[in-house]
Amino acid sequence: MLELSKKIRKPSIIDVAALAGVSKSTVSLVVTNSDKVSKSTKEKVRKSIDELGYIYNRGAASLKGKSSKLIAIFVNDTTDPSIIKLVTRLEHEIIRMGFMPIQINTHESCIKQEKSFNLLNEYNIAGYFIFPVENTPADWNNNIVNLGLPVMNIIKELPSCDVINAITTFKKQTQS
Repeated sequence: MLELSKKIRKPSIIDVAALAGVSKSTVSLVVTNSDKVSKSTKEKVRKSIDELGYIYNRGAASLKGKSSKLIAIFVNDTTDPSIIKLVTRLEHEIIRMGFMPIQINTHESCIKQEKSFNLLNEYNIAGYFIFPVENTPADWNNNIVNLGLPVMNIIKELPSCDVINAITTFKKQTQS
C-alpha cells in the first residue's frame, strides 16, 4: 500500500550550499544574480541547483525584504488607444530589464487605485508606473515616495506632488 504520509522533501538553499561547498548566503547571491560572486562560484552553484532540482522561492525572499521583481502599472483608462500603446511599450521595456509587469485597471476610481496599491504593497513590488485617476490627492503619491518606493506618474501631473512625472507628447505622436 502506498504511504501518503511520507512527503518528498524539496531541496533547500542549505542543500545547494552543502553540495556546492559554499555558504547559503553565496547561493542567495547567485540566485538573485548578484555581481558579488565570481564566475566559477556561480557555475558551481548553478550546477548544484540543476543537480538537486532546487527552485528559488521568490515569495519567501520577498518576505525578507527583497523586492519581488514585479513592476505595477496602474492604468486609469484602458479604452484610450494611445494609453494602451504606451503601456504595451512600457511592458516590453520592463521585461527587457528583467522584471515582470503587472497591469491594474483602476477604472478612474481613487478608491480602487488606493486599494490596489495597498494590496500590492504587501508583495514588495519593486516599483510603480501610475497613470493617476482624476482627483488623485497629491499626498497619496507623496506617501508612496515616503515609503521609499520608486514611482513615476505618466501623462497627468499632480500639483504639489513629489513624484517624477513623465508628461510627453505621446498622444500627439500616436495620433499621427
